[in-house]
Amino acid sequence: MPASKKTLTSSIAKTQLEYEKQRAQYKALLLEQRRIHEKRLVINRFSWIGAILNIILALIISSALASNIIDKGISKQEIHSKLLLPIQNGATTITLKGILESTLVYKSNFFKSKDNLYLENKPPTLEIVIQEMIMENFSKKDFDPKLNKKLNTLLLEFKQKDPFDKLPIKQRDLFENVRIKTKDYSVIQTDMVKIADELDISNQLVNEYLNDGKKSFWLSALGLALAVIIGIIQTYLAIDSRKSSARQYGNIITNLMRSKR
Repeated sequence: MPASKKTLTSSIAKTQLEYEKQRAQYKALLLEQRRIHEKRLVINRFSWIGAILNIILALIISSALASNIIDKGISKQEIHSKLLLPIQNGATTITLKGILESTLVYKSNFFKSKDNLYLENKPPTLEIVIQEMIMENFSKKDFDPKLNKKLNTLLLEFKQKDPFDKLPIKQRDLFENVRIKTKDYSVIQTDMVKIADELDISNQLVNEYLNDGKKSFWLSALGLALAVIIGIIQTYLAIDSRKSSARQYGNIITNLMRSKR
């Protein structure tokens, strides 16, 4: 009986020891899981910070590319306002042309209609601006006849003195040379102006074609940049998540195998 009691006590002690051992192993396993979980939370925080930084970078790149896609322009009303006072004060076409050129500072306009803008890829000549100011004056309820007379006088003067202003510098120089070297220029003046008008239309078509090509290029570049950035973010988050999961499951299996031993 004492031997049996001793054996029972030994068995209980052995079981208790095994229980304590397993308990310690499971406790270590829980601590390991908690440590991995906390580490994963830290990694996820950094991942989100990285994702946010990448999004900010994407927005910066998008803005930079968008500035090249969107047509730059300047408000017609702003130009008209700048020229109105000099016109009323009797400025010449040369003076007005200088004011116009100094005023043409083009900016990106996301929310303004192109109809209300002078575009950078199609800069206005003084002739165009004066014509639009005449139309604007006629469309007002308080039509100003004095201003209308001054505008028409300036328009006529400009057409006589600088009929080729709408052309690029090299083309304009060629037409001016013809005018200077031709003795009886008045005979061909009308035809020369018509040729200049046709050439101006051709120039506008070429500029529009080139501008469309430029927009297509920047749109493609924008799409590629966004695709690369989003792909990098998704790949990074996926790899990080898989690594964390693999480490966690690996530690669990290892600890379970140890506990069985």
